[in-house]
Amino acid sequence: MKRESSAGVTLIELIVVLVILSVAFGILYEGFIKVFKTYKEQAKLTESNIEKLIALEVLRKDIEMAGLGIPINLNNSTYSETASSICSSCTDSSSQPRPICICNDSGPNGSDHLVAKSSMAFITNSGARKVATLIPNPSGDWNIRYQGGAFSSSDYFIILDPINKKLEKVNGYWFLKLSDINPLIDGDNSTTAPFTGTPDRVYAVYGILNSSYSASELTYKKPFNRVDYYLDSTNKPPRCHPNTYELYRSNISHKTGNEINKKIILDCILDFQLAFGLDTDNDTKIDTWSFDISGLDANQIIKQLKQVRVYIVYQMGRKNSKKIFRNSIISIKAPDGSVIKNIDMTPYTDYEYYQWKLISFGVTPFNIEPLERY
Repeated sequence: MKRESSAGVTLIELIVVLVILSVAFGILYEGFIKVFKTYKEQAKLTESNIEKLIALEVLRKDIEMAGLGIPINLNNSTYSETASSICSSCTDSSSQPRPICICNDSGPNGSDHLVAKSSMAFITNSGARKVATLIPNPSGDWNIRYQGGAFSSSDYFIILDPINKKLEKVNGYWFLKLSDINPLIDGDNSTTAPFTGTPDRVYAVYGILNSSYSASELTYKKPFNRVDYYLDSTNKPPRCHPNTYELYRSNISHKTGNEINKKIILDCILDFQLAFGLDTDNDTKIDTWSFDISGLDANQIIKQLKQVRVYIVYQMGRKNSKKIFRNSIISIKAPDGSVIKNIDMTPYTDYEYYQWKLISFGVTPFNIEPLERY
């Protein structure tokens, strides 16, 4: 009788199987690591893109709302705008405020400095986000109607005649609180408003500030809020190229005249440029693209400005181990093809190892309206 051979695995066979499994798992692990790194990079890129979209939307909104609540007729009122040197040529103290202004090529790398003025420019302040109307009632008094939140006792606001955008005064004051006008609220006939406007006219009320400051502390009070955009190197992340900067957004204080709420909205920015589409022949169409409107007064800006074009050159991602950027010149052009700026990259060390992108978009500031309408 034949004896059956015993079934089993030899040591050599076991070693061979283990080696094959090790190689297979090594390949799978390497693939997994590559996929995981790609996922992390894409996740960071997506997060960065979302942050950029939010920041650009804030910038777009500030430009779009420029001019909202800005008086054209100051009604012999005076105000102080700023005590700081930050873009001082855009200071309009005691003169008709320009809704948009620029300090051209005044920043790092010859970047621009943008100033936008409106009642809503102070977006972190609850008082600046409120709008209301004063409506005459049959008794000869006024009702106040809110559009987006009632004014509190600490809110300051201004009243404009919407026909000519004249800054209205109550008892000689234009920077007002509810206690100054005491309007009839929702038809409550128990109070009388000292506001004396034209009886058949509805007046616009714009919130400017919610503040615990006393009247004497409001040294730099003004009938608008001001927001500045400019490049600065403060708190720049180490991943950014040495010649890049942070794009900051800041407000100007009604108390000190200096900047407050200084926030980074975009980092690793090489340049920030602006172009302005102007209608100089009054045919409602853009016929000129200007790179500097600092020489225009408020009336000229209100009458001529049709579009603001924003250009931002920024670093995308981190420094690469290989040269990935082949262009030595980044050209920024206005919509009509005229060159705003040619950026020579060669003076910037290792610029080829970074990816550079140009963001460009246009904004129509729909609150800047032609004077002919008034």
